[in-house]
Amino acid sequence: MYLKFITAFFSVCVMAAVTFFSVLILMYFYYTKDTDAFERILKTQPISANRFFSEDGVLIAEEYEVHRIYVDHNNIPEYLKLAFISAEDKSFYSHPGFDLKSIIRATSQNIYNHLFLRDNSRLIGASTITQQLIKNLLNDNERTIGRKIKEIMLAIRLERVLSKEKILELYLNEIYLGRGAFGVVAASEKYFEKTLNELDIEEMALLAALPKAPSNYDPQENYEAVKERRDWVLERMAENDVITGVVSQIMQESPIKYVDRNAYIKPNLLDKSIKDMVQSKLYFDENIARDYGLTYFLTINQDATDYVSDRINRLEEIEDQEVVHANIRVISLISGRTLVDIRNKQTVSEIMKIRTNDKSILRPIYYAGIINSGIDLNSKLLSTEIAGTDTRTSLVSVRKLFLSGATLFDDNLSGDASTYLLEYLMGKIQEDAITITWDEKIELNLDNIISLYTPILSDGSSPKMRYLDKIDDLNGNQIYLYKDGNNEKYLEREIAFKIKSLLCDIDKVEISRNSKYMGSNNCVYYAQAGNKLFYLRFTGNVAFFAIVSNVNLKNEDHLISIMDDVALGSLDLLDQAQLSDFLIPDEINVQKINKNTGNRFNYVDNYVWEFF
Repeated sequence: MYLKFITAFFSVCVMAAVTFFSVLILMYFYYTKDTDAFERILKTQPISANRFFSEDGVLIAEEYEVHRIYVDHNNIPEYLKLAFISAEDKSFYSHPGFDLKSIIRATSQNIYNHLFLRDNSRLIGASTITQQLIKNLLNDNERTIGRKIKEIMLAIRLERVLSKEKILELYLNEIYLGRGAFGVVAASEKYFEKTLNELDIEEMALLAALPKAPSNYDPQENYEAVKERRDWVLERMAENDVITGVVSQIMQESPIKYVDRNAYIKPNLLDKSIKDMVQSKLYFDENIARDYGLTYFLTINQDATDYVSDRINRLEEIEDQEVVHANIRVISLISGRTLVDIRNKQTVSEIMKIRTNDKSILRPIYYAGIINSGIDLNSKLLSTEIAGTDTRTSLVSVRKLFLSGATLFDDNLSGDASTYLLEYLMGKIQEDAITITWDEKIELNLDNIISLYTPILSDGSSPKMRYLDKIDDLNGNQIYLYKDGNNEKYLEREIAFKIKSLLCDIDKVEISRNSKYMGSNNCVYYAQAGNKLFYLRFTGNVAFFAIVSNVNLKNEDHLISIMDDVALGSLDLLDQAQLSDFLIPDEINVQKINKNTGNRFNYVDNYVWEFF
């Protein structure tokens, strides 16, 4: 009789076990049969912000609908991972997607709370990190047994497909942590104004304390509650041997240091036109989505940009103007990298109406035509200059003629120079069917003027102006990298160099002993057109271009002095390796000439360097 009872009991247990596991198998296939839904979960990448960094490492802009900065698990500090595991799922690395012990313990505790304490507000959960991830990715807040079973089954399947590190990475980027921050990177910025690598362990424990109830655990609103929760996380970290008990106790005594909730300001230092430019189709394959999660590494130097902006604001105070219109670019003459870009919101202030004659802002290009005719810089040419009602005729060198503002007397040479200027303009502006006549007014913006001048400053070639070095996707994979191309040639190298030397103070020019390099000191050019001033200062590789208006141009010397300070200060802030001397082309000979006569033999001590 006893044996029959044992046999029957054993049979019932076996049948129950078989039934239980059969039900589990059926439930597994039932809740995971939706292959499309599971594939969507696998392909789901949390929507991440686009970020824009300057060349000196400053975050200058972010754009997002949801504040989340995706980060690869390799860039998440290990202590931060272990803080979340200690708080949310201590068996994370060993369970198959669900924790049976935790489920039994939570179920027993919830039954006790309901039956004996009559308190359903103290119900506790047993969701693993994988289950929480599934819940977030499904965006399903339904609280039913069926939903819970589906969550467990999908968690089991997810664990079979993804590594633990990838699951933890997705979780730490997906989880909502309060203050509008999704993921640990955004939360670190919002609560501490720090990067992940700058966080202390106590701060990591605070972030790990937030998932349970982020809206209730803001230290600014509920300091004692969140400190209690943080200290509990530190205790769990000690229990799991992440830190020692002594260290945990010491850390629990430290106060929570956080930033005011309203202190965070979304970075927005980048002009919209530049942002649109670097996000254009030019930099992307058709298959690459460019909505979110990309990191743009720009050529802009924020330190120099801030300096120039501050000085222009001070110029408004000096000129006693509410607004000074200043459009400024600082570019590398070799690579074309735009280092500073300050744009006035009123684009009309950037347009200059310029006459295409030898006395305009285009005067250096006109003189390129003179040099192109085979004239040396120290050659004496007949010139005319109007002073009041008198017209003076004199014989002066090309260099002095350029600096004086006088007019070339020789009609044939003047005709060749003007033809050269007009052809150059038509070739550089590249407008359809453009026709430009001598002494007419044309409209040019700062970008147009830069394109006209860069061949002179870059030894005849024109580098392509650019703002972007590279683009990375949200996983840190490089999807765009700038590659140097062949610069288009517009001027003969020796002509470009000689014209460039006209823009420098020859009395202060120093030539190295091997006659290969010229010092780049005091190379500046400016010209007025109507109510606007064009200003240019350049070194061996960097050029400062500006159009300034809405100021008192009658006091030009004072304004030029201010612009000199602004330009020199910005150039000093940039990489000193870029501020090199000018390389003198091999085709050009450098000789000393008499400062007064231009004679290249009888100079004694009264000399300057000149180029032949």
